[in-house]
Formats: sequence, C-alpha cells, structure tokens
Amino acid sequence: MKLPINYKLLEAGVNVVLVTAAGYGYHVEKYEARLTGLLAYLVQERVSADAMERFYVMGGECNYCMRLTGEGRLQKVEEEEWQSPNLPGPKPRLWEEAAVSQVLNVAEETVRSCVSNLKLRAKVIRKERAIGLVPGGKAAFKLAPNGHGSNKIKREALNEVALSVQEALRTASPPISIPFCAFNGGRDVWIDVGNKAVGVEVMQAFLHIPPESSLHVGDQFLSVGNDYAARGSTPCIWIVSPNETIKVLEHLL
Repeated sequence: MKLPINYKLLEAGVNVVLVTAAGYGYHVEKYEARLTGLLAYLVQERVSADAMERFYVMGGECNYCMRLTGEGRLQKVEEEEWQSPNLPGPKPRLWEEAAVSQVLNVAEETVRSCVSNLKLRAKVIRKERAIGLVPGGKAAFKLAPNGHGSNKIKREALNEVALSVQEALRTASPPISIPFCAFNGGRDVWIDVGNKAVGVEVMQAFLHIPPESSLHVGDQFLSVGNDYAARGSTPCIWIVSPNETIKVLEHLL
C-alpha cells in the first residue's frame, strides 16, 4: 500500500506539513475524517511517536495549526506557541479584526453578485475566516430556474467567480491590508483570509527551517489556484496526480 505521504520521510527526520484550504477551526475530528486513510496507515506501519509528531496540518491556508500525536491523533497547537512574538514570520491570528472583516465582506458581496449575474443555483457559506460558494442542491432551483449549479457548477463559472473576487479585493477602497486567496477548488470557490505563502512562512518560522530547506508540492499553480502564492516563500514542484507526489518524496529519500 502506497500513500502520497511516505512515512519513511517522517522517520528520516523530515517535517511534513499539510497546508490545506480546508478550514474547520480547531475541530480536529473534521480534519481527521479527511485524513482517515493516511492516519490509519501511519499507525498500521508502526511509525514511531517521534516521527508522527513531525507531521502537521495548517488549516484554512494559514489560520489553524495542528500537530499529530504519537498515538496518531491530531491536536491543536496553541496559538501562543506557533504565533509567538519571539518567532519571526507572519502572525495571521493577530491580524486586526477590521481587516479580516473587510476581506470577508467584500468577498461575500462579490460572490452573491456573481450568483445573481451568472444565475447560479449555489449556496454561499461564511466561516470565521473564509467565504465559500458550493452547489446549492435541490433547494437552490428556485434561486435560478433557468440557471445551473444545483449539483455541479461549471468550471468556467467557478473561474469567473474566483477572478471577480480577486479583482474586487485588489481594487477595494480602502485597500485590503492583509493577504487573501480566492481560488477555484474544482467543485466550489473559496476565499480565505491569508494564503499558502503565509502558511508556509509561519511553519518555516515555527520549525526553524529556512526557505531553501523547504519544498512545497501542489497542483493549483494557475491564477485561480491556491498554490501559486507559495512560490514567493519556498521552492515549489507542480504535480498533477498523487503518483507524482509519491515520486517526488521518493527522490527526497
């Protein structure tokens, strides 16, 4: 059995960080549900506790830091630890609430405008640090009887929403003062406070690893993807499948 995250990398002393747009706050069980196969695999392979504790999840691009325990369960890393004033790097959890709200408000207004203009049968979701657009299901038929999106939103429409939000945030008045990310997730669109560049830089500072000793592997490097920003923080490899990720990790070993 092979999985994209090779346990031998952890055993070799390498820190592995999953920087993901998935943002469930610190509800670790929701991240664990998405990582069920990987976590079960690490336990099955009897990976040492020290190695497991080198695996991290950075949720919401850069907003929620978790560490794997030696028992194979995720736990919150206290913000006083990974956002310590004694560490260099960005401090996304210390950004002013007014700046965070501005990103969310502009993004939500723009997404709702796109839903109307593009006649999308879609649902808009607002989280603590993200705005999402997802298929609306049967309940959304009445929103746009002649539209689409109840089960699947077309790629072109997703791109249009992501690009519209990017432009609205770039041209907002007063100017947006913190990083953000608006991207096409394949079946949905998400706008996050912060981006993967921030997430990478936070973990570099927390783990005391310089950029030249880091590597970001991703598959969303286009202008409507959420890996593009990481190019300014670390060397990157653009992959198109989990098999390519496995090959990259084999080369590292």
